[in-house]
Formats: sequence, C-alpha cells, structure tokens
Amino acid sequence: MFDGFEARRIDTDRAAIFLQFGETGPSLLLLHGFPQTHPMWYETLAGLAERYTLICPDLRCYGACSNPPDGNNREGYRAAAGIDLEPDRADAAARIACPLLLLWVLVLWGVGSVAGKLFDPLAVWREKAGVVTEEALDGSHFLPGERPQQELAALKEFLD
Repeated sequence: MFDGFEARRIDTDRAAIFLQFGETGPSLLLLHGFPQTHPMWYETLAGLAERYTLICPDLRCYGACSNPPDGNNREGYRAAAGIDLEPDRADAAARIACPLLLLWVLVLWGVGSVAGKLFDPLAVWREKAGVVTEEALDGSHFLPGERPQQELAALKEFLD
C-alpha cells in the first residue's frame, strides 16, 4: 500500500509512535482523525508523494502506536480527555507558526449542523494559528475515503 515509503517506529519517553515516511521534497505532516489510522491517506498520497516528504504517523493509541504507560487505550483517549491535559496546559500559550489548512465536512461542521451551532471550528483554530485557511467539502464523515480527489485538490491549492 505504501510503496516507496519506509515504516519507522520512534520510541519516546511517553509512547512508541509508528509512521510511514516517504522522502522527496519539503516535509508535509498528514495527521489522521478519530477513529482512523495512517492508511486513511492512501488515496491522497500518490498526488503528493512526487513533490513532498510525507510523514504519516498513527496518533498515540491508534494503529501500531503504543498506549500510554498507564494503560489507557484509545477508548479513553480523546482530545482534552485527561491523559494530555498537563502537556496541553503547558502549551496553552503556544501558537502554530506555519499556515494551517482546516478541511472539514460540511454536513458535520457546517453552520446548520449540531457542531456548527455549538461552536465555530474556524475561530477555535484561529486562536492557535496565525494563518488559517478553511474549506468545507461535501461528505458525510470520512473525506479521504469519500472525496479523495476533492481533498487532494484542496491540499494542492493550499500548498502551491
């Protein structure tokens, strides 16, 4: 599936992280969402691998990565659900220095959706990053599987 990529395991003091690494040009980190793993990017990789060094890790507790030392598994691992609260507090004032692309599914995050009525994801990310570009794509939940060509086009436009 990941022809031309090298599988790597990086051991840290908090977890072992698994990733696929393909080296060509400038680095591009592709992070998956819940509950996927790095193969979610498979349909998108071919369109990016010729120009970029792609780094596709599994997030901690997903795929081939380890669970935290306390044994929590991904069922207990959610953003701000406990195991990362201390590092989150330490990084609270930090800002993302590079441009950020927020791709989101219109049905799930649009103005008329439940999430869209509760908060503004774009505003949340703008608190953390200086330059935020956003694009809403049609889909139900899983953009890489449902709309890989739209996702790839949005990524290429953002990166050019």
